[in-house]
Amino acid sequence: MLVAVLTSGLVCYLLTSYLTGPVVKLRAATQRLAAGDLTARAGSGQKNRRHDEIGGLVRDFDAMAERLETLVNEQNRLLNDISHELRSPLARLNVALGLARQRTGPDAISVLARIELESTRLEEMIDRLLTLSRLEAGQALLDRSSLRLGELIQEIVKDADFEAQSRHCHVRYGVAREAEITGSPSLLRSAIENVVRNAMRYTREGSDVDVSLEVETIHRRRL
Repeated sequence: MLVAVLTSGLVCYLLTSYLTGPVVKLRAATQRLAAGDLTARAGSGQKNRRHDEIGGLVRDFDAMAERLETLVNEQNRLLNDISHELRSPLARLNVALGLARQRTGPDAISVLARIELESTRLEEMIDRLLTLSRLEAGQALLDRSSLRLGELIQEIVKDADFEAQSRHCHVRYGVAREAEITGSPSLLRSAIENVVRNAMRYTREGSDVDVSLEVETIHRRRL
């Protein structure tokens, strides 16, 4: 009886390890993939030795992970290529802007200054594309600094109001509140600017867009 119990226990242990081992590895690979490790695979050299449903599931997971890694790498490569390709016409635009400053009169100084400002911001957007690509590839850290959010919104509203002249609209910053925050100035500017420009774009022609900043204090309780 003792020998039978020990034998059956050993068989059950080996059978359990055989069945649950690939599932444990598959779970670990899934967690690594969800955390951003696109090289995670669940096969571990056993994909050719199992021909049951669990082996098929492991092979399907590895194929999915490999395809996902390929797509993400291609997307990052596309972002890099686009960013680098945009720099060439932008450099030529800056050269043409310098020549235009030499050949035009004082009446065009303000317009040329606006073109130069937008050209600078376009270059910053290209840099943000490269930064985003590096962040997704895990090759860069996001720069954070302390900034005054109210001043940033005022600059965005001023630029949006200049752009809104084509639709006979105005963009105004209401209450001049201030808030000290820590974050990426360039990414925050892009996020806020997208919201303001969408409001300006879809408002009725000849109307106004009011922008305000509200600061709320969140009280946290410890349980």
